[in-house]
Amino acid sequence: MEYKEFEGRSVDEAIVAAMRLFRVSFEDLDIQVLSEGSKGLFGLGSKQAKIRARLATAEAEELVGATVGVRARI
Repeated sequence: MEYKEFEGRSVDEAIVAAMRLFRVSFEDLDIQVLSEGSKGLFGLGSKQAKIRARLATAEAEELVGATVGVRARI
């Protein structure tokens, strides 16, 4: 599975976004931090944190596929 990029005000927020999209826990993700972001001066010039994430194992990919299939039948 290919990496997808996520952004957030912090690395943690970006990771949570990835966990929600893939519907898995932190342990089931392979994460690369691209940028930790910055708050800037008085909130000006701030930069978002950016990560790349994908499912860590083939088992996790099967789990997501099964979950999507169940939701499609409901």
